[in-house]
Amino acid sequence: MSRAKPVFGNNKELTLIVNSVYDVTEFDYKGELDFDSKINIDGFQQFIAYNKKMLEILDFVSHIALVDSTVLITGETGTGKEVLAKLIHSLSKRKNKPFIKVNCAAIPENLIETELFGYEPGAFTGASPRGKKGFFEIANNSTLFLDEIGELPLNTQAKLLQVLQDKKFTKVGSPKLIEVDVRIIAATNRKLEEMMEKNLFRQDLYYRLNVIPIDLPPLRERLDDIEPISTYIVQRMNNKYGFEKTLSRELIEFFKLLPWKGNIRELENVIEKLLVVVPRKEITKEDFLKLERTKKSEINPKQLISDCEKEVLLKLLSSSKSMRDMANKLGVSKATVIRKLKQYNISVHK
Repeated sequence: MSRAKPVFGNNKELTLIVNSVYDVTEFDYKGELDFDSKINIDGFQQFIAYNKKMLEILDFVSHIALVDSTVLITGETGTGKEVLAKLIHSLSKRKNKPFIKVNCAAIPENLIETELFGYEPGAFTGASPRGKKGFFEIANNSTLFLDEIGELPLNTQAKLLQVLQDKKFTKVGSPKLIEVDVRIIAATNRKLEEMMEKNLFRQDLYYRLNVIPIDLPPLRERLDDIEPISTYIVQRMNNKYGFEKTLSRELIEFFKLLPWKGNIRELENVIEKLLVVVPRKEITKEDFLKLERTKKSEINPKQLISDCEKEVLLKLLSSSKSMRDMANKLGVSKATVIRKLKQYNISVHK
């Protein structure tokens, strides 16, 4: 087993990272771990990592955090992209400024430009008479985290490219250039290379964003992290709800056999549900299997609708020439199709 511990000087600057390697045959695990590999100093984000690849990523992050180069974090949903972005900010020279997060998928297409870049008073019907600062202006001298960057419409991608190149932008309704000093960290669970081939993502923007690429592995490839992460989640939930519960050895080993398509987020959801539902102090594998059987036996109308939507999307995906063709067949906008594909974690390989 290996783990890393950051060491900070008196000024709270990262001085070095100590990597330790242990022969696990020497340990008799009792269900309690001291989480030296958690970074939790004055608000530093927690990131539990015993897995070799994850420790290499954290070591890499400790170096690149000190520069202002743009970072592109990729990985499946629930792998910890936002947590890693916050860690980079916390280790950077910008750490005393707010970490600004924008979920590009959550902002309607017709509002994304004004949200990112702001607008002048009276720029359009319904605009505030005071105007509005955009996220880039708010994040000046700090870090701007653009989550779900693959959902940005093409016209906004062009303006984002301008900011990355020139460090300047214009508000909606104004010709005046505003200069900003912002570090960009972008994240996506989409395959941007495939989106470029379909002209859904600008190639020049991709190369501007992909200066420092970090690809987070899914939980199923981090089997040695499942136990410490599970233990940490249990401890946190125990503190939250006043429980004194544990997971059985058999259950933890069983967790290592599961695919965890939702990754850490799914693991956390499952553990919280077990702790709340099961009345006993020790949660067993049988408790988990019983919970899964109950879930499958329940008839959920929303789930039935979701299953039907997903089936239709999968069938149309194989018979459509493009996203626009698919949208036309469904009678919806292309943005809706893209959002639904993301919602159901459907990869586009065409």
